[in-house]
Amino acid sequence: AAIWDELKDRLHKSAMGLSGGQQQRLCIARTLAVEPDVILMDEPTSALAANETQKLFEAIRMLKKQDVIIIYISHRLQELWEIADSVTVLRDGKYIGTEPISSLQHKDIITMMFGDVEIKERPGDLKVQDGIIMDVKHLTRKGKFQDVSFQLRKGEVLGIAGMLGSGRTELLRCIFGADPYDSGEILGDQ
Repeated sequence: AAIWDELKDRLHKSAMGLSGGQQQRLCIARTLAVEPDVILMDEPTSALAANETQKLFEAIRMLKKQDVIIIYISHRLQELWEIADSVTVLRDGKYIGTEPISSLQHKDIITMMFGDVEIKERPGDLKVQDGIIMDVKHLTRKGKFQDVSFQLRKGEVLGIAGMLGSGRTELLRCIFGADPYDSGEILGDQ
């Protein structure tokens, strides 16, 4: 019902005009109309923003309460702890194993997926240089991103990543002065 309530104003419009998350929820709503026992979701969050992903997870939790079996295929391991009861790993077309999610850590799933691999960490002898060359404090642009803070030191490489619609492009445009921001500050070694 919650899915339909959100989409009812768009019932007579093309699904192409819906966001990725709304299209995903529309597919779930259509699926629920036939009262399925099993739903297969293959990488359902691959094109969703964080808020859309959370709404999808809410729908999945609701379906679980209605005893619907959900097969959820994903390479995003962090999602599994939010919605999965168990994890099954296939590697090179072969069944590796099934384990309850409560008994697994990230490294356990990685080992199941790839075999014994060395999980690399940041080298302990890495020397962070003195001198902050950029200091971003509580940068906010309403409706795009909020309260972003980080420091960048000489010689460092900073990666900014996020899903489509997460605000990463808007953040970069503000940092480089192409767009205004509402609050916060950008300090740098000029």
